[in-house]
Amino acid sequence: MTKITKENIKNYADKLLFDLNDKECDLILHDFDDVVKLCHTILHVPGLEKTKPMTHCLDNFIVKLREDKTLPSVEIDKLLANCDVSTEREVEIPKVVE
Repeated sequence: MTKITKENIKNYADKLLFDLNDKECDLILHDFDDVVKLCHTILHVPGLEKTKPMTHCLDNFIVKLREDKTLPSVEIDKLLANCDVSTEREVEIPKVVE
């Protein structure tokens, strides 16, 4: 089993572009410890290996898919008329991440 450390949390937060302080890292580390303890508790439930996994929380769940319908599309020129800046068939948007 991999131990979740403060360094792991800071590394993942950095990859997700989050800036966590030490107090926030400690809170997340505490939450992960609770989840790991709960998983260990669940693994020791008697007869767990004989239980089938659930696919849905409702036993009588039935997926009803609608029939696909082809509808006419809006012309590209009409769609691009709503854009501030466009090049040929592409919409230009301002950069949001540096």
